[in-house]
Amino acid sequence: MIPLRCINICCRRSAANSQRHVGVEDFSAAFKGGEVTPLFFIGATLGHAIAVPLGAPVALFAGLGLIGVFAGATKTPLACTVLGWELFGAPYSIYFALVCFIAYSTSGRAGIYPAQRRPEKSLLSDQIDRR
Repeated sequence: MIPLRCINICCRRSAANSQRHVGVEDFSAAFKGGEVTPLFFIGATLGHAIAVPLGAPVALFAGLGLIGVFAGATKTPLACTVLGWELFGAPYSIYFALVCFIAYSTSGRAGIYPAQRRPEKSLLSDQIDRR
């Protein structure tokens, strides 16, 4: 396995613009993997961004973001809950299940895989699609 290194980039722009710029460069230059790897990266980044201002455990929230975004995009909450158990261990399994099922139920009807078959009526998706 090749260890990843952080590269310090000096920018004269504002912090938000430089973060956006570095993120675009990362996606375009280094991250490959179809749908899965970018979803993992986006979810973990979202979890980190939420954890820092709240003072919450960053590693836990990065993991929750990773599996939550993936569960919402792929429409597979049970598989993503198991993924969380496998990757991060069982102590936080209630949080993994909660995040996955909330992401699934609030993400609408369309997923990233158009050939995926889903039930005609979901518990909350009808209420969300009407709005």
